[in-house]
Amino acid sequence: YRKASFLAALALTVYALRTREQFYLAAVYLSSSKWAYVIFGNAIVAFLITLFDGVCYLFLGGLRLHEAEGLQDFFRWNVTETCLALSLFRYELSVSVAVQCLALITLKCWHHVAAMREQHLRLTQDGVVGDAWPRVRKDHLLLYAFLWALQALDLIWLHHSITILMARGVSVQILLAFECAILVVSAWSHLLLGGIHQLDSLLHWGHEKELRWGQRWLHVWKEYKATVTFAVELQAQFIQFLFYVIFFSIVMSTIGIPLSLLREVYVSFVQLKQRISAFYSYRVLMAQLNAFETPTEEELEEAGATCII
Repeated sequence: YRKASFLAALALTVYALRTREQFYLAAVYLSSSKWAYVIFGNAIVAFLITLFDGVCYLFLGGLRLHEAEGLQDFFRWNVTETCLALSLFRYELSVSVAVQCLALITLKCWHHVAAMREQHLRLTQDGVVGDAWPRVRKDHLLLYAFLWALQALDLIWLHHSITILMARGVSVQILLAFECAILVVSAWSHLLLGGIHQLDSLLHWGHEKELRWGQRWLHVWKEYKATVTFAVELQAQFIQFLFYVIFFSIVMSTIGIPLSLLREVYVSFVQLKQRISAFYSYRVLMAQLNAFETPTEEELEEAGATCII
């Protein structure tokens, strides 16, 4: 598909130059022909797919099967939601806006695969290895470099969109700005979760090597690790929900009721509610467990100290 798309764009360019015989006339033809829009637009999509694969191979070594399947579902939803959101700004649609939306979808796909890989590495691998000295795994370093690069792209794009909004007022750039702001929060949360995992792996490494600082701080850290992890996930979910509410309010007050955003706001609210409910249930369970008294050795012997499980 990609080779055919690039060859079609090259063939159309050669055809325009040979039939018009002048660069200006060829440029006018390519910028006004509907076939040129279709063929070059398709070539841009093929280029973004090639760029996506290249970046994923560079930083992640390619996609796992689970990540590829999750990306397909994520891509379908995001293309649909982006098209519905663009319907609010249909009077501003242009080639530039279309290219920016394609680039935004590519950026969101990068964030999605980076989030899935970060969660996979955090659950399946120790972040720190080594015999004499601790060192971070190469795949972890590449992932963190990828997240930092995505963070930089998000901030640059966010600054560009805010600058245009301040100069021209509410436009399609507000959609791009809020999407970039949500991506900034996502990248930061996964960087923080990765940092927590690295700290936990370092303390376990020190404990296994029987180092004083590892044996001293590991048990203290275990009491706070779950709380810190939950706090990072909760604040990221809350900020994303807040951004959706602000975006929904601005669009509704300036353009109209954004029906395409109702699902995003609702899904974000449900996810935030589930996290808070899970934390509350955990606190209730721990309070009930702490209500039991610690049995004595005599009581254990009387009840049967050996657990059959």
